Amino acid sequence: MAGMIPDPEAFRRRTLSILGLFVALFALALRLPRILAVHLSPTRLRPPLRETLWLAVTEVNGCRFCAYVHEGMAAAAGLSPEEIRLLAAGQADGLPGLDETETLTVAYARAWADTAGAPPKGLSDQLDQNLTPRQAADLHALLVAVDFANRSGNTADSLLHRLRHPRQLLHLWPAVNDLVVGTLVALFGWPALVAGAILRRRSRGARPQ
Repeated sequence: MAGMIPDPEAFRRRTLSILGLFVALFALALRLPRILAVHLSPTRLRPPLRETLWLAVTEVNGCRFCAYVHEGMAAAAGLSPEEIRLLAAGQADGLPGLDETETLTVAYARAWADTAGAPPKGLSDQLDQNLTPRQAADLHALLVAVDFANRSGNTADSLLHRLRHPRQLLHLWPAVNDLVVGTLVALFGWPALVAGAILRRRSRGARPQ
């Protein structure tokens, strides 16, 4: 309604509803073989590029949990601290480790995330001209996985936000939604946070003094 004042305590990042969770899980299930191949086979997608895409999309969606995990994974994949810093700041253009096609791929991924899967046609056409159909399908499978992880993490974060701002618990259905989805995310997502912490510690230990 016109004239309504935005709630300054409202959580602003993209989250998942209970229905959205099941829709997203179905979309993931359809793409699971490709998602596994992209993460397990370095011939399908170079690990440094894969982690660059993870961090680029995560910056758009603002998931601090995914950023924590994949900054560690990016370091393990060979990205420098400066490259990770630039990605975290949303400055993905011109990273030194990417060729022209990979730079285009990262720009497309950010646009895909920013437009909820509907990037500008000109950018989509450029991507189609530079990637094979299999590469494009692999990329979109990865983007679906990253978006799901980001929104899931944000929903858990939204629950924490409500607990820090008790007035937000008065919005009963959104609070119940965050409780259900956030609890499921916490139950199944904690191993990723542990893995991310281990990788971050290893990457710091491996840096030259």
